[in-house]
Amino acid sequence: HYSVEVSEASDGAGASQAEPEWRTLLDKAPTNSLHFRGESGDAYRYRITATDRALNSASIVTDPVLIPVDDRDRGLLRLSRAWNRTRVANAWGRTVVRAKGAGATARMRFRGTQVAIIGRKLAKGGRLRVTVDGRGRRLRVRGRTAHRSVLWVSRKLDPGSHVLRLRSLGGGPVELDAVAPSP
Repeated sequence: HYSVEVSEASDGAGASQAEPEWRTLLDKAPTNSLHFRGESGDAYRYRITATDRALNSASIVTDPVLIPVDDRDRGLLRLSRAWNRTRVANAWGRTVVRAKGAGATARMRFRGTQVAIIGRKLAKGGRLRVTVDGRGRRLRVRGRTAHRSVLWVSRKLDPGSHVLRLRSLGGGPVELDAVAPSP
């Protein structure tokens, strides 16, 4: 049989690194599959225990698994009206947002030590300004990549709360699929 537990992965901002609180998802079940839906922007660790008929058991704890913040999650990712939503079968959540010209903005508060922008480069793609806590960088998103590609990853950040800002700079369309903060 199998037992599966889940724990939220910490961003390290707490005063002490206490033992994580594990919540049971599956307890001594004969099945070896499970569906778990986490919250956008959160990261989870899983503890999986397998026990054979002789009652020998083995457990593993996974590295953090991140649930990206999808472009549709308006509670976390604030988009200006200049972004247009498009259905794309291979995209995270089956949609992306696209800005055709300069001036489209996005903003997101997150807790963690790093953040990644997920999307794809376009053959005639433009430029995007990415700013985290006031430190900015210009990205050129011209080229070829598949959907769900990592376009940019921030430098390591101090644990805690941060602000990500995006602004399209023109020169062609810019496509955004998700934002992935790391604990």
